[in-house]
Amino acid sequence: MNGEVKRAFVTGANGFIGIHLCKKLVQENWQVTALVRSSSDLEYLEHPNIKIVHGSVTDVDSMKKHLQEQTDCVFHLAGVTSQWSKDFERQSEVNITGTKNMIDLASEKQAKRFIHVSSIMAYGIHKGIIDESSASNATESRNNYSLSKWKGENLALHAFQSGMDVVIINPSHVIGPIDRKNHIQLFQAIIDNKLPGVPPGKGMFCHVKDVVTAMVLAFEKGKSGEKYLVGGYHLSFKELASEIRRQLGKNENVRTIPEWVFQLMLPFYTVGSWVSKKEPLLTRGKIQISCKDIQCDDHKAKSVFGLAYKPLEEMVRDTLRWIESEKIT
Repeated sequence: MNGEVKRAFVTGANGFIGIHLCKKLVQENWQVTALVRSSSDLEYLEHPNIKIVHGSVTDVDSMKKHLQEQTDCVFHLAGVTSQWSKDFERQSEVNITGTKNMIDLASEKQAKRFIHVSSIMAYGIHKGIIDESSASNATESRNNYSLSKWKGENLALHAFQSGMDVVIINPSHVIGPIDRKNHIQLFQAIIDNKLPGVPPGKGMFCHVKDVVTAMVLAFEKGKSGEKYLVGGYHLSFKELASEIRRQLGKNENVRTIPEWVFQLMLPFYTVGSWVSKKEPLLTRGKIQISCKDIQCDDHKAKSVFGLAYKPLEEMVRDTLRWIESEKIT
């Protein structure tokens, strides 16, 4: 860009990853326009180089006046990650219709590059190791999040085929500070001594800072029309829980609970959610993801971006420090 200040438009800016991306962009001297809903808590986005605008990806008119012509990059992170059936209608609206709206607006405003943040779950659930060439089986997964991310990703690929400069990032499990909905539940259960055991599954885990680094590098080095899996370390949930316990000075062994036990417990959590009107700690989708081995080959991102992952110890340490600083236990 020849020293010019780059301009970014970030959707989902007040989400876990979105906050870290905005901070990363500001550190690298970008001017950031952060799209948030009017009800959002803006504590983590306060910075003179972050312009907060209110709108929703499901309402094109609410965004149109905020996206400048020929913005250097639209980072599309807005999405609903819930595994609760009550959220599925909104999830599809945001992850699919919202993506289409953002693509159409970016095209109209002639954005120079569109970074679409998808998920490893867009590939569905496979028995073996996947890479970017693997065919998705999301339509067979019976997982609305997986299906909605796959459909949103296909919209982005179609936009590339129609001439838009698009790069797709597929993160795996993301660990780190400011996580207010996802793996923070595991950390809190261990801190509160309320963890009876962990599911038997495995996955790819990486630090949130590595994910946002990959997104910025995707702008700089990514090839248009390509997908990049951002995996990290292949770990069991037992290994993750054991490291959290170790850093907390809790020496008890972590017990692995078989999948059939979770399935047996599921109806009770489901009924409880009907009564409480709150998302249950256990859902069919959560069981599906946490009891399988979801593994990817991410050499492409490591090779193209020169990406190196922070170790598990650092992921856990940074998260625990944030929990302590926020006094949320």
